[in-house]
Amino acid sequence: MLAFVLSATVLLFVLIWFVMTRLTGPLRRLALAADRLGRGEDVPELPVAGPTEVRDLTVSFNRMQERLTRFVNDRTRMLAALGHDLRPPLTAMRVRADMVHDDETRDSIVASVEEMQGMVEATLTFARGLTGSEPPERVNLREYLGAALYQTRSAEVDLLGPDDTELRLRPNAMRRALPNLIENALRYGPPAQPD
Repeated sequence: MLAFVLSATVLLFVLIWFVMTRLTGPLRRLALAADRLGRGEDVPELPVAGPTEVRDLTVSFNRMQERLTRFVNDRTRMLAALGHDLRPPLTAMRVRADMVHDDETRDSIVASVEEMQGMVEATLTFARGLTGSEPPERVNLREYLGAALYQTRSAEVDLLGPDDTELRLRPNAMRRALPNLIENALRYGPPAQPD
């Protein structure tokens, strides 16, 4: 009798483990994929498996991801086209501004045109960054900032905090954004001081 109860208990535990694995495995994959998608990473289509409700949820997630990807790609193409279309008129404005005889007016127009050109370039860089396939990497924040700021010849930055702070980021995209970030901090952040 004792052997029968023990074997029935073991069989019951194996059956419960199998059912729970069949249910929790797809849910765990779905949770990880949702987290990666939320961070902007490329997520392959999830295999449809598990009970009916979990399969339905997985199919809905795959459709949502496909729609989001299409939406982002459409907006990215629109940004890139807008940026390219704005370049020629800005160049023409810059040439015409040089023909203005009043120095103060000319300098004001040139500064405005250069600011708009900077915005267009930032938009194009952003669009290229969205369409690029640079994978995120885990980096040591202090080492990464030191190397990136040295390469961009930006101001020296003091980083407060532990030396072993790590982040997941796209290194090249972040390196492009750092000069603007530092310039904005120096311009609008009261505690920021140029070196």
